[in-house]
Amino acid sequence: MATDVLKPSQPKPAEAFDLPQPSIVRWWVVPVLAFGAMLLLLVGAAAVFAIRWRMNTVAALRRVEKEVARLEALGQPISTQSLYDYHRVPADRPDATALWLAALNSLDEKAFNTDGKDLPFVGVLEGRALTPPGNPALLASAEDFLKKYDPTREAILAAVRHGGECRIPVKFEDGFAMLLPNAQKVRCLARLLALDIRVRACRGDAAGAVESLEALYGTAVTVAHQLTIVEQLIHMAVAGVAFGETEQLLGDLELTDEQLARIAARLDSLDIRGGLTTGMIGERAMGYYAFHHLEQVPEIPQLKGMGVAGQLSRPVDCEWYLQLFDDLIAASREPFPEARNRARAVEMRLKARAGSQNPLEKMNYMVTLMILPATGAAFDATGRTLAARETLRVAVAAERYRLATGAFPNQLTELVPAYLPAVPVDPFDGLPLRMKATSEELIVYSVGKDGQDNGGQETKPCEPDVVVRVPAKKAAPAP
Repeated sequence: MATDVLKPSQPKPAEAFDLPQPSIVRWWVVPVLAFGAMLLLLVGAAAVFAIRWRMNTVAALRRVEKEVARLEALGQPISTQSLYDYHRVPADRPDATALWLAALNSLDEKAFNTDGKDLPFVGVLEGRALTPPGNPALLASAEDFLKKYDPTREAILAAVRHGGECRIPVKFEDGFAMLLPNAQKVRCLARLLALDIRVRACRGDAAGAVESLEALYGTAVTVAHQLTIVEQLIHMAVAGVAFGETEQLLGDLELTDEQLARIAARLDSLDIRGGLTTGMIGERAMGYYAFHHLEQVPEIPQLKGMGVAGQLSRPVDCEWYLQLFDDLIAASREPFPEARNRARAVEMRLKARAGSQNPLEKMNYMVTLMILPATGAAFDATGRTLAARETLRVAVAAERYRLATGAFPNQLTELVPAYLPAVPVDPFDGLPLRMKATSEELIVYSVGKDGQDNGGQETKPCEPDVVVRVPAKKAAPAP
């Protein structure tokens, strides 16, 4: 009988097994899908970022436009044309610009420096090299130099006698690349007058020395209405030269009460704090112009080719710049030391953003971080100049008191109200200025930048106080 038995050598057909058919597994599909999902997420995130960035930019642009309209309504400059309009002598004030330009153009700066290279102030020698009675040879050389530049001195005196205000011309459309040759040349006038004061003091010519000193104060005022921080620093530097020569003259000559009163009037007329505000207003407008002309900002070469000339391309950055300057201008109008404290708070905000660990934040405010001037230094310089002026006001008042009574006052209150309207305040700590008087010398001082009373110390290691010393006995008798 036949049997239906498979032989071991015969394979069993696949249909005999109840198993699924094998499939080919494509291993790369899962990573591709994951990458695609990630890419979609990145694209989506970039789209959201771009939309938000665009919305923030548009919103900032509207806010900048609103701020510009507000400033224009207040009559403050914010465009190139408005800078020119703002930089004009008011109609109710005499315009002395032409006279001052004549004085500036009356000398060649290079020849001036060459001719005076071996003299004090103009050349390499310090001012103390020429004090009464004076080295005869040095005096003769200085007088020869002054004779050559007497036309310049006369031109300065003519401008001072005319009175009024000056506006040295500048090209605002050059932005931060603007050159300031005339403002720098003002320093030459100041050095010429300082040398003239010393020579006249050595010769005992008190009247001529006071005349040149008044002209030196007038030279400082020449740049008092200029619209850049650099020009305002020149204003303060020339005023500082005048302060130094005032102190020197108080120790060299026995001046009359009338001469001292004239010097006091010049000190009172210096508007140092107002000059700081004027410079801040101008810098704000020039910064706004720079945001429309990034190609003119050499400090940021990576921005070349970005934006369209004449159009605001970084409104978020520009908005912050304008906000900072609003705060700085408001600070400049405050009395010191509050003005300096408020300016320091603005500077801390700037430093915090500059030190941010977020690179996007730095990038967003790159232009402001690069072009905002050293405002802290400007406020410090203003404070020191104010301190020097106030100490001198006391010194001149005390000298007038000595002429009237035979001795220096023991207290500041003794000078009020005959010689001072009120007790002067130290701009660095808000307290009354310090004064020490003996039969031989008067010392008036401010505590200086560190706010510490160092007893009138003028040298390191401590931060120097701002000090004026007036001897009772003069170096040279008046003629």
